[in-house]
Amino acid sequence: MKKNRCLVFWVLTVLACLCVIVAVAEECPHENGSYEDYGYGHEYWCHDCHRVLRNDHESHCASPDVCIICGLEGVKVYANRVIHSAPEYVDLGKKHQLQCRDCGYADDAEMHWGVCTAPTICTDCGLENVTIAEHCLSHDFYMANLGDYHQELCHDCSYQGWASRHAVVCTDGSPAWCSDCGNEVYVSEQTEGFHADVVIGYTAEYHLWTCIACFASGEPEPHYIWCDLPTMCAYCNAPVEEIQVAEVFHSVEATPSNFTFTDTNHTFTCDECHESITEPHDLYFYYGKEDECYCGYVKSSETRLPGDVNADGTVNMRDALALLKKLADWDVTINQSNSDVNGDGAVNMRDALTLLKYLADWDVVLK
Repeated sequence: MKKNRCLVFWVLTVLACLCVIVAVAEECPHENGSYEDYGYGHEYWCHDCHRVLRNDHESHCASPDVCIICGLEGVKVYANRVIHSAPEYVDLGKKHQLQCRDCGYADDAEMHWGVCTAPTICTDCGLENVTIAEHCLSHDFYMANLGDYHQELCHDCSYQGWASRHAVVCTDGSPAWCSDCGNEVYVSEQTEGFHADVVIGYTAEYHLWTCIACFASGEPEPHYIWCDLPTMCAYCNAPVEEIQVAEVFHSVEATPSNFTFTDTNHTFTCDECHESITEPHDLYFYYGKEDECYCGYVKSSETRLPGDVNADGTVNMRDALALLKKLADWDVTINQSNSDVNGDGAVNMRDALTLLKYLADWDVVLK
């Protein structure tokens, strides 16, 4: 009997805990309770039903540390939970930024986006007569049949999208239906990757694929390896003792931490073999950022001023302090190109020392 009572008591306790947890997402009808602060939110403890309700703090920008729900003061509020009294979008060239006229808050700048039929109206911020980058315009695409290829073309303008080979299988016969664009197409013997049964052969210099269903074959290509797997060809798996390796590819993680750069080139270091390779920048549309290379370099439309770390148009002690804070991992924004004052492609303590010497009238030149 005692065991049964203990079991019943344990079950009731668990159910009570579950009720309290579920009550977090519910609304309490009682007004007899109190609030307690926890981090960026508050807990409402009902004294009648003993429910606990949790929500994030919310505030007005005029009093950002006072929650308008619980009334607690000196609290922490997430940036997206602050209600701004005078928000407006500001045009910044090809980008827009949400700013508050009263408190001076400024959100991260984002690219304008639109449609090709109204190329001067941003669909995100609503501003008109703005400049929208070509890659930020959406189109009403259809798939056009271009022989061995299909391509995205816009119904409304002359924009041309991606082109790719038709997705057909050689055993389907000719003509066949492309599974990607839906067009009736004629199978090309050079359409690699869409053959029914491909085998790969190799010689000492080359490898090539052959379809044993239709007997088509590709063009011979030289052997290549990855630096972290140097024992065989990365395509045909032929051992390196039997082949001539034409190229070695490196295992490089494409993040800015792997790169140092100047205004024209960047140098990256392989994670596996630690070989350093210098190449010119590849400027293209990169994660919504125009004129930016994957190495982290951003092409500036303004004239470069070496030493102007904070990009205010002058070189003074404020720039040296900003650079020292950045090197000490403070959350500050600097102009990467202007901060490389010795021209070695990296921003480090050497640049800070050079800038300090320059400001102290030493005989140094900022590059």
